[in-house]
Amino acid sequence: MWSVMLNKNSVKKNLFRFIKLGVAFELGALAATYGFWYKVNRNIDFRFYLHENYKFVLDAYYKIGETIDPEYKGKELDYDYWVKTGKITHSSAKKYMLRAMDKLCLSNYNNHDPIDRIIKRQLQRKKTEEKNNLDFSGSEEIEKFIEAFNQKQKEIEKEFELAETLDHEMLSDHFSNLNELIQSLQKFYSNATIFLRIYDKKVCQATLQNLQIKLKELENRLLPRKKFGFKSRINKLEKDDGKKNGTSIKNGVKSKISLISHNDKLIEEEICGFRHKNDEILFLTEEEIEKKDVLLENLKNCTVKLYGNPTTIHMTNLINCQIYSGPVTTSVFVEKVKNSSLHLACQQLRIHETTDTDFHIHVTSKAIIEDSQNVRFGVYNFNYEGLENHYKISGLSKEVNNWNKVDDFNWLAADKPSPNWTILTD
Repeated sequence: MWSVMLNKNSVKKNLFRFIKLGVAFELGALAATYGFWYKVNRNIDFRFYLHENYKFVLDAYYKIGETIDPEYKGKELDYDYWVKTGKITHSSAKKYMLRAMDKLCLSNYNNHDPIDRIIKRQLQRKKTEEKNNLDFSGSEEIEKFIEAFNQKQKEIEKEFELAETLDHEMLSDHFSNLNELIQSLQKFYSNATIFLRIYDKKVCQATLQNLQIKLKELENRLLPRKKFGFKSRINKLEKDDGKKNGTSIKNGVKSKISLISHNDKLIEEEICGFRHKNDEILFLTEEEIEKKDVLLENLKNCTVKLYGNPTTIHMTNLINCQIYSGPVTTSVFVEKVKNSSLHLACQQLRIHETTDTDFHIHVTSKAIIEDSQNVRFGVYNFNYEGLENHYKISGLSKEVNNWNKVDDFNWLAADKPSPNWTILTD
């Protein structure tokens, strides 16, 4: 009996001994595994292996995710975005993958939150891209964009050829349509800059610039400015303000002032305006500018007021001038204007080679600037008797005013505003 009891005790002791040895072995193995991983993870050769083989390690990571959750879509959503678009380099993709593996290993395998967050993040990114019509990625999408861009360019080129065959009366509307097509193509390109390669961007920018140049050359050739001559019929009305020789002081500077109504009118019946004037106040009445083109050229330190409804206005070489105009039926063209203030209402406004100038405008389409710097835009504020009637005659809608929407043909980046124009604060 005693022998049986001794045998049972020895069995228990041996059993406890084996359990202790097993636990010790497990702890030792765990410590050894951690030590091995700690050393390997900091080993240069191992890190080099990860760098060179990150795609295969990445595939292993996705297999782990699929094992944990059969519906895991990480590979489908991430792999194409990382590898095909080239938006993440080998090194950054490796770091991103290692961080994701760490989160996966440290989380509870029964809890799929880390995977869900990855999927939600990718789906949200996809929705955002679709919303902005930027669902392009990879070489196939770039090729689709280039094909569409070239197709739109060919359509514009055909419109250029059509302009050669149109009657003179139809050219103005045709050129306006061409300008809108080029603006649309520019917007199409701007929306795609986020995924285009540097080479593709340079080609598209060069194409857009060539189209603009061709449009300007074609317009100058087929729809040139009317030639004109001046005849001088000076009728100065000196303002008697108690000073001799009609001089007055404005802004602390003495300047001669001439009040002119019928002076320096152009011989051409459909064109009127002023040119080669310094330090004068000039104005034209409703009867003088109705259904006519107005030309203002080579003016310095002048104030010009146009009380009425001209068809178009052309301004060239103005320095330190104040220009006020009633509603213009079609377009206003501004070129080489410096240190001036312009108050205009029109359908289209095109500004070239202009600097340090304020525009107070009412325009029904976007204003266009080119080769211009430090131009500022505010709301049209010229008021005079008969303005409401002139709005009706011009056909301008008072409800549509794009005074703060400006296209800069020298600034094609979609993600940053042009530094060449700003909004007036006062």
